[in-house]
Amino acid sequence: MTASARYTVLGQLRAFDPVRELELGPRRQRSVFAQLLLRANRVVSRDELVDGVWGGQPPPSVTNVVQTYVRRLRGVLEPDRQPREPARILTSVDGGYLLRVGAGQLDLDDFDGDVAAARRLGRLGDRAGAAGTLRTALDRWLGVPLADVTGPFVDVERARLEEHRLAAYEEWAQLEIDLGRHCDLIGELTSAADRHPHRERLLELLMLALYRSGRQTEALAAYRDAHRRTAGLLGLDPGPALQELHRSILAADPALIPTPAALAQLPRPPAGFAGRETELAGLAGAAGPGALTVVTGPAGVGKTALVLHWAHRTAEFPQGRLFADLRGFDPAGPADPGPVLYGFLLALGVPAERIPADPHARSALYRSLLADRRLLVVLDNARDARQVLPLLPGAGGSATVVTSRNRLDALTAREGARPVRLDVLDLADALALLADPVGADRIGAAPVDAHALVELCDRLPLALRIAGSRLAEHPRWPVGAVVDELRCERRRLAALAAEDAGVAATLSLSYRALPAETARLFRLLGLHPGADVDASAAGALLGAAPAAGAAALHVLATAHLVEERSPGRYARHDLVRLYTRQLAATDLTADGRTRATARLLDYYLDTTRRTRAHWRPDQPWPPGLAVEHPPAEPRTFADRAAMMAWFDAEDRTPGALVALAADVGEHARAWWLARELWPFFYGRRNSAEWADTLRTGLAAAGALDDDRGRMAMLGHLGTALNDQRSFEESVDCHRRASALAHRLGDRAAEAGLLLNLGVTYALAGRPHDAARQYQRVVIAARDLGADALAGRALANLAEVALRQDRPRAALTHVADALAAAGEDAVWGQRADLLLYRGQAHRALGEPGPAVEAFRHTLDAARASGQRRTEAEALYELGLLEPAERDRHWRAAQTLAAELGLPLAAELAARLAPDRPRGLFG
Repeated sequence: MTASARYTVLGQLRAFDPVRELELGPRRQRSVFAQLLLRANRVVSRDELVDGVWGGQPPPSVTNVVQTYVRRLRGVLEPDRQPREPARILTSVDGGYLLRVGAGQLDLDDFDGDVAAARRLGRLGDRAGAAGTLRTALDRWLGVPLADVTGPFVDVERARLEEHRLAAYEEWAQLEIDLGRHCDLIGELTSAADRHPHRERLLELLMLALYRSGRQTEALAAYRDAHRRTAGLLGLDPGPALQELHRSILAADPALIPTPAALAQLPRPPAGFAGRETELAGLAGAAGPGALTVVTGPAGVGKTALVLHWAHRTAEFPQGRLFADLRGFDPAGPADPGPVLYGFLLALGVPAERIPADPHARSALYRSLLADRRLLVVLDNARDARQVLPLLPGAGGSATVVTSRNRLDALTAREGARPVRLDVLDLADALALLADPVGADRIGAAPVDAHALVELCDRLPLALRIAGSRLAEHPRWPVGAVVDELRCERRRLAALAAEDAGVAATLSLSYRALPAETARLFRLLGLHPGADVDASAAGALLGAAPAAGAAALHVLATAHLVEERSPGRYARHDLVRLYTRQLAATDLTADGRTRATARLLDYYLDTTRRTRAHWRPDQPWPPGLAVEHPPAEPRTFADRAAMMAWFDAEDRTPGALVALAADVGEHARAWWLARELWPFFYGRRNSAEWADTLRTGLAAAGALDDDRGRMAMLGHLGTALNDQRSFEESVDCHRRASALAHRLGDRAAEAGLLLNLGVTYALAGRPHDAARQYQRVVIAARDLGADALAGRALANLAEVALRQDRPRAALTHVADALAAAGEDAVWGQRADLLLYRGQAHRALGEPGPAVEAFRHTLDAARASGQRRTEAEALYELGLLEPAERDRHWRAAQTLAAELGLPLAAELAARLAPDRPRGLFG
């Protein structure tokens, strides 16, 4: 036997040589070997071995038995050893024995080494590396340590080893939570906490993972169950750490939301930066706590480059930087602050399901998260103060820098912003920027031409970078050659506005020097209405695979014609976007524009259609418009999170494409794309933006005289208008849509639209009209055999009956709805039905059945993710259970605040400590 043997104790006791497993003998012999192995490279006395195997009851001949075991083990470990040859692995030393084990031979040593390495990585700040190394350590465990060995020594060691494993597991779980992987841990932590019910650290981790996953009430329920268990069995309260976590969750303490490791949202600054010493000095005060600075100047003057250059180099913000392009002068209109806040909150670690829908609630949560943090917020390309105000952090340690072509005097007057005015570069700085890609010697050798070149570029950094890249591509050209080209281009482009002429001329030169396929993409980008583009969309424009799009985008980035603002997404400067639109109009044929636009629209139609499986996997969908130009490589999504990440990256592009399709006469594609986008808009985007998109789709369907398209657009538009509380217009939309469905003979669609009309009536405070529509739907649904639709209508009837103070009628409707949809229905309505049942019993003065119904409501709501219903059930339980009122209402208030519900303000007032309480609270 050599030192290459392997031993395992993290599971069954086993030994292997390079080719086979070794037979370690009977039970007590294995126990002797386990003691020697766990005390490897140390002398273990015969008395220690005896006590560890037999305890206080050894056999009379125990010394001979131990010697026999050792002799047999030596034969197993060194089968080739000669009779008189000294043992080399298991040796006799001073009345005891020593087992020699080298590095890498014992799995326990490997585990300990991994844990130590992980802790070193953690101290160095490498949390991901530490988590990965701990996972490797934990994966070495194959079961209960020494599972097949008995004896007093082994029993003690088994408990010690299990404690080491649990400590490593808890460290790993904390790191995973810190890295934002809390959702993936919940199932595993639940099992671990169940197996070790008295280990409070596991319960803390489970509660934290649940809370950060937006499941606050489940976190509180886990604490309540543990409290009940420890108080009942041990007569003890939970420990201080667990109690403190419980209080923090009840209070929705923002500190529980993880601080990401140094947020790094800043795009890369443009290559080449020169001068601006005065302006940089002006930004020196921009890093102060609570500072607000506004950098203004004309297009192309380098506002973004200046701020990014400064922001990347300042060390004042240890917790990182947030960045948003507000697209203030985009032809499609400026960015809405709501989605920008949504992205910021995601970056700050707020789970998507915990982000409030109400824009004011979003701003409040954003400010509370930044109150105790030291972050820089860069708001680039703002249009006006109204766009900026909801995105300001408020008082605290964070600072904000805004860039805009406009002066934004309102920010100076109202918020005390410090203005920094940016003008064109002075001559020396302009020459330095030009020389950056070319070389100072080359510029210095032709001073007259160099001066002429910077003047032809209007001393604008954007134009100078493009001109410099042109010279760098042709190292043998004299500077005067580019001067002559630019003079010709400026004459050719004289129709442009004077302030844009220098940029336009440099763009034209760079465009004409591009490889053919890259130049083609540059022209085609003028057809794309979005703020940025990825390789897949670029490939669709070209009629090629994403790899071709990626290659062309890389060439454009090298020529400074696009910028990779975020990984894989390329943006154009406003002036570049305008130039590509002109190229698309002048350098593409009408047929070329038509075919490229169709390919782009079909790419988005195909991609949005592929999201269906993640929106409503159990819902039947219409087949949809046939895609004439399927993508060369269709985009697919691994899960809902990947799908939403794509939608968030695309931002307003899909809605802009609906408008583009309508503008170019692609009316079928326009309304079908609007239809495919409804899950993306519903509950996530600005409802006015959604309504505008649907109106465009409606007009497109009208241009085709397509009644089915009109029906679809009117139905969705009615729902969007409900969000804007435009009930009269919504009623008109639903009536027109249901009439179209009737004309088409689509009874199922007609019944669904009548149901939506009833919802609108209910929201508008017209319960009698709502009930009449719901009753029509019940009859139609039963005729169609559509049990789910009948159940939904009956559920809505129950709600209306409650509003009309008819609780017994409500109970009847609830029973009928449950019978129609089934007690185990998964239609998203069971929780609401149980809520109505509880409210009806409460109205009838039957608190027992009411409490029972509300508890069932909580179970159903949590199982189906209906957080609004969960909040309402908690509120109701607070009314009926005075002893638990504050606990129920605090949980309800937290949920209501996250969802932007008016109930949050009501509960905050009820829970105020100075509010007088009457006999019934």
